[in-house]
Amino acid sequence: MIDQSYGEWVTFFEMNHSFHISKLEKDWLGNWKLVHWDGEPGFIGGAAMDLSNNDGVILGASSITNDHENKHTSFYYGMIANSKVDQIKLEKKEWTDKNVALIETERYRFFFYVAYDRLDPFSLQALSNGEVIQQFGGGIPD
Repeated sequence: MIDQSYGEWVTFFEMNHSFHISKLEKDWLGNWKLVHWDGEPGFIGGAAMDLSNNDGVILGASSITNDHENKHTSFYYGMIANSKVDQIKLEKKEWTDKNVALIETERYRFFFYVAYDRLDPFSLQALSNGEVIQQFGGGIPD
């Protein structure tokens, strides 16, 4: 599945029983290649694709840091097979987004969220009618 997010082309795909997300970039010959957010070859993130043991929800997060400029970029992503999930909530100590956009496909729903800050601490939740179905992250300290 390919989507345009944050002005970039990103793809969600399955490989070797894993779910991955990567940015798509064209090389000088016009061929597409899979790259991390910073343009280096690789993936933004991924997770084992075991929907049966996690309520039909896969949640993940990763980050990159530019040490020279002290800039942080965090990525939150997921794949949802559970039709009861109606909301993705991302909570950080400084802010909360209760309506992370879901990308609909025939088979699954996906989401991809970019934040220009440090990864931890965070709480990423898949909800059904306000009830937590699946949670990822260390939580938010008081």
